[in-house]
Amino acid sequence: MKAALWNRDRRKADALLERAREHCVAELPAHLEKCPVHALGTYPNNNWERLHAKSFKEQGLDFVSGRAEAQVRERTKPRFRVPGAWREENLEGKAVLRSIIADGRWARFRQSYLRTRRDHSRAAFQERIERAVAEGRIRPLAVGNGALLRQAVPLSA
Repeated sequence: MKAALWNRDRRKADALLERAREHCVAELPAHLEKCPVHALGTYPNNNWERLHAKSFKEQGLDFVSGRAEAQVRERTKPRFRVPGAWREENLEGKAVLRSIIADGRWARFRQSYLRTRRDHSRAAFQERIERAVAEGRIRPLAVGNGALLRQAVPLSA
């Protein structure tokens, strides 16, 4: 089937699907929603005009395989079936997170994200403290190693 699709040989693809249909079972196992043979036939029928991977490769153009497309669809389907999920401003972040989770990289991502947020929060806090010192609302406090620690001590104290 892959060769028939790669070479855009519609007759061969249809013939292979017909041969596969002869082996379909009358009743599907409980874990399947749709007959795999019928699902296999649906994709080429719905996307035949877009199946140009061989010519793209010959021209040196980038393209996405059907396997990659299916994986993206499976990873994103559960999260994107909610109201507002398909707004353009929501898509990229959700897709990236779904990919991170599906690849088993969530713990490492979370640790990195929290470290980044912590560092950002510290920098923002330090900036606010320095502004308060510059405005005379608080005074700096010297610590043991010679560094200055900005402490929120009102000048009236």
